[in-house]
Amino acid sequence: NDAYGNGAQASIEGELKKLNWAYEKVAEEKFPFAQADFRVALTNVVAAKPDITVAINANEGLGMPATIRQARQSRLPGKFVAAVGTVAPSVIEVAGDAANGLIGADIYFPAVEPFASNPANLKFVAKSQEMFKYTPDKFMALGATALQVWAMAANELKTLDREAVAKRIRGGNFKGTVMGDIKFEANGQLGSRHYLFTVQNGKIAVQP
Repeated sequence: NDAYGNGAQASIEGELKKLNWAYEKVAEEKFPFAQADFRVALTNVVAAKPDITVAINANEGLGMPATIRQARQSRLPGKFVAAVGTVAPSVIEVAGDAANGLIGADIYFPAVEPFASNPANLKFVAKSQEMFKYTPDKFMALGATALQVWAMAANELKTLDREAVAKRIRGGNFKGTVMGDIKFEANGQLGSRHYLFTVQNGKIAVQP
């Protein structure tokens, strides 16, 4: 029950409306960011017998793993879907076997196509593992891509002027980044593709 959760819910419902997708909301539960006990809320959801349950919980360290474990313990019926970007490998590790069957989506996977054959990504992953003994996640990839794009724009324009570089980035295209060939919207927002995945045997399996 915060700006992220309410905004994500509004976005999902807005897209369903655009698609003229007929659905019935049989239950809705809200909670504070720091909450880790969802048993009462899940009991109410289970009683509503949903076909699909969407969990919007940005607390990857505690809240989301707890939501997943307790949902399985409550024998939640139907499909269990996590909001975009809320299920990192660390979430699956903490949630354990309860995460199997979970459906989600995200924008970056270091070892899955089209990233697995991207030279810039391969170099980035190898360097991260060398320096930190850690396979980079999407946050690291986004940070690296941001620096890469800034450097590309500055080198192309041969200036470090903030306004000039920003103007080049907004609405611009950049090839060969960690995240592949990318494009920014006129407002500077990265135009990204979301990849659907399921969790199978404790691993993220991206759908073709």
